[in-house]
Amino acid sequence: MLEQYGIPLYLEKLIFSLAIIVMSFIVAWLTRLILSLIVTRVVTKTKSTLDDVMFEGLGQPIYYLILTGGMAYEIDYIFKSFEFISPAIHQMLKGITFTAAAVLIGWMVTRFTIGITGWYAKRIAEKTKTQIDDEFIPIFNRAFKSIVIVLVLMAILSHFEVDIKGLVAVLGVGSLALALAAQDTLANMIAGFILMIDRPFRVGDRVMFNDQRKLDVYEIGLRSTKFLTLENTLVIIPNAELSKMTIDNTSYPEPTIRVKLDVGVAYGSDVDVVKKYLLEATVAHSSVLKKPEPFIQFINFGESSLDFRIYAFIEANRDQWRIGNAIRENVYKILNRENIEIPFPQRVLHIPAQEVANKLENN
Repeated sequence: MLEQYGIPLYLEKLIFSLAIIVMSFIVAWLTRLILSLIVTRVVTKTKSTLDDVMFEGLGQPIYYLILTGGMAYEIDYIFKSFEFISPAIHQMLKGITFTAAAVLIGWMVTRFTIGITGWYAKRIAEKTKTQIDDEFIPIFNRAFKSIVIVLVLMAILSHFEVDIKGLVAVLGVGSLALALAAQDTLANMIAGFILMIDRPFRVGDRVMFNDQRKLDVYEIGLRSTKFLTLENTLVIIPNAELSKMTIDNTSYPEPTIRVKLDVGVAYGSDVDVVKKYLLEATVAHSSVLKKPEPFIQFINFGESSLDFRIYAFIEANRDQWRIGNAIRENVYKILNRENIEIPFPQRVLHIPAQEVANKLENN
């Protein structure tokens, strides 16, 4: 092409090979510039910062990947243009460029993924009270890096026609042995991950188990969850065990809870009057909600009393016992004021008169 200008063929090939290198740098630079402009002009103006992280993580790896592609094309061109270069050198150089490309692709995927998890850690995980996501993200990042390294290594070995069946078998056996040795830990971690997604309770919630224990959620970890008892002691339950339990969350979806109190009055008391005074004692407490309204029910004819039940709603389940105690005090004061008897347990015995007479004669 350039021979008409008096330039030798070998020099023309050198110029073209140099042009390939220059064009590779230009294309790589333009690509990074375009990505930078997209981030500056478009992405940074969006409300979410996730797209910023995604584009920023791709810029540098793509730049070097384009340069590597240019070098691969340059190697092929030089081998075809200069016959004195041996095929062995050509294959070696192609192997180097393939290795570089594989490493760069692995780096790009890793950087992209870790960028997203880093964004999640800053924007989402910090706002949650649970510790699961804070613990899970570093573990996920390390595991993902390890998987990418193994895949890149396998791709490189396969390119160089190295038999990787043995490596795959070793990795499989090693993974199985590791899983068997740490099956309890893995089960707890998987259960913790499910808790993070499902969120049956949050830190600060009050929950009740099958054995009627009431506990406050203190910390949700990746392997175990910590609960605080009403006596201010700590209970630690593995997540795998926790996932099998039936848990009553008294704080979700709302912290409003119903207070239920039983009161017995003497037989012969006016039911309507008793209900009136019990309601008076209930609404007298300022923490009792007006909606839903408190109400009184006549629930049973007891052995020694007429049994009533008070139903009242309060805002916070943590105040259930304190407010219940205050309502009981109000009930006692008002019933005592109105001379309504709260009876002791009583038994009525019927003894035939003849039996009494016989006992007296025997004595």
